[in-house]
Amino acid sequence: MALMDAVRYASTLTQSVIVGVSLGKDSIATLDLCCKNFRHVYPYFMYVVKGLNFQETYIHYLEKRYNIEILRVPHFMLGLVYLGGMFRDTNRFTNDCPAITPKDLVDYLKLTFGCEWIATGEMICESISRNAMLKGIGGVDTIRKKIYPLAEWNPKKVKSYLEMHKIQLSPEYRYCKRSIGDLRPENLDVLKAHFPEDYARVKEVFPYIEAHEHRKMFENARKMAEAEYERELEDEYNNQQGGIENGE
Repeated sequence: MALMDAVRYASTLTQSVIVGVSLGKDSIATLDLCCKNFRHVYPYFMYVVKGLNFQETYIHYLEKRYNIEILRVPHFMLGLVYLGGMFRDTNRFTNDCPAITPKDLVDYLKLTFGCEWIATGEMICESISRNAMLKGIGGVDTIRKKIYPLAEWNPKKVKSYLEMHKIQLSPEYRYCKRSIGDLRPENLDVLKAHFPEDYARVKEVFPYIEAHEHRKMFENARKMAEAEYERELEDEYNNQQGGIENGE
């Protein structure tokens, strides 16, 4: 199937589609294709901490470029994050937070937008499970009403497409190879180094995010101690060998 066939075929089945915008390359290419092929596009963005400047700046760019409004919704995983006390204390409010599933979010979006079809950026080449899920459906699952415009693509084609259409990338791509959408230590490192105001905002919601800094310090100290111990053993061994050679 040609690269554009999936989205073009889907546009003969519906003219309305929901699009998840993670701010990553795949989701942006999906958004661009949908805006060019469907009359009604309903994009949404899942946030972990609401209103981060580096994300909002890029969202505004997309809204202006495509003349759309992107719905901001809490990430479905936040329920488990709050309930589990990740990077923060639990309290009576977090303890009452419901555990939301991806299906709950999809049901909410369909009800909010009055739309049944959803487009996402999965590709067959990404994994064995994606291959099993997407192979043979031609990029359109008519039963589940799911559209996969990039099913037959690969990361190189996504990059070329974005460059060809002069579509800007989210600011964090200047410092890492993907969008920042969670609280993994490597993402926090990028935030702290390059978006300090946003890092401070995240810290307001998750006060213990610097725990990973202390883990790194402890690990570095442990490695230094081990290296020093190995040097001492090597020096002691060399001294003993020297003594043997000198007949001591």
